[in-house]
Amino acid sequence: MRLAVFALGLLACGGTTAASDGGVDASADAKKEASPLDATPDVLDATDGSSGCVPDLPDAYAPTWISPSAPSAACTTTQIQELYDDCHGPNQSPSACNAFVAVPANATCQSCMETPIGSTTYGAMIAWHDGASLEANIGGCMALLDGDLGASGCGTKYEAWDGCVIAACSYCPGGTYESCAVPARSGPCGASESAAQTCANDPTYATCVSQPTFEDFFKTFGAMFCAAD
Repeated sequence: MRLAVFALGLLACGGTTAASDGGVDASADAKKEASPLDATPDVLDATDGSSGCVPDLPDAYAPTWISPSAPSAACTTTQIQELYDDCHGPNQSPSACNAFVAVPANATCQSCMETPIGSTTYGAMIAWHDGASLEANIGGCMALLDGDLGASGCGTKYEAWDGCVIAACSYCPGGTYESCAVPARSGPCGASESAAQTCANDPTYATCVSQPTFEDFFKTFGAMFCAAD
């Protein structure tokens, strides 16, 4: 078992990694992978062709509710689209991403959009592999929709499950997260699965779980968290 939870920093560009990510080639094309819970691609995980990875929760792991960041006006919808296109979309490139983030207002927008996994609050996306791997903050979306930040809220229940899976699998090399997440969801994180599924199946939270593509998750959650009026 691993002895520490993750507290990764986020570099300037979603297409760039540091040596601490285990040698992930984050400049490779990003792979969008679907969750078996809702069959929607809420994860973007940079791929390097590595083999699968198994769930490995840190010792004495306990779920911790990371509340959503307060909605802000850090981004325009144009900035959110450009951030996706330059740093995460099919035509992304390190040079385009670095040029985008070099603009101070764009860097502020990215900081709202992509929060490292060790953050005290989560924005639109939860990031690891120094920003190369992202997961939509579904629990945070639920909490913003219903305003319930308590232990009985759907945001808390969903994040207890989703956060457990991230803790068990975000150490995996790029491109192997989802192969680890599938057994983690019903294995070491199975105690939280039923409550999370109940919330995900509630039509109240359709916006949070039923986006057709990762780009739609990125833009929809971006508007909710980072382009508030």
